[in-house]
Amino acid sequence: VKAGVAVTLQNGFTNLDTLRESPVGAHRAMAGVTTAAAKVQVPGVVTRTDGGQGVTSLAPQNEAQTEAAQVIHALLASAEANTELLMPDASTAVADADIALPPLQAMQWRKALINAAINPVTA
Repeated sequence: VKAGVAVTLQNGFTNLDTLRESPVGAHRAMAGVTTAAAKVQVPGVVTRTDGGQGVTSLAPQNEAQTEAAQVIHALLASAEANTELLMPDASTAVADADIALPPLQAMQWRKALINAAINPVTA
């Protein structure tokens, strides 16, 4: 397959690089993060546990990825999932700090902080 994108929603800071270095290639590897919480009830049955409040963020890195991200965004929105597109040319202020990070890094740090706070309580 020569077209399309592969979106990673995995936690962590290096998975996008791993995907870029794979046969997928840098031009088709797109980062994403989700704060949607879910629980596996039984194999094959997953239930959302966040009351529908979680957000799935997509961070396209080029024009082709932006077009694909818009399609993915529309599909997720049609399923009533909260989604956002984080464009590469914007900066995002982080939690009232005096730093501004590119959207991808801000998204990754937000998720890491959420996990650091919530995971020990819910484990």
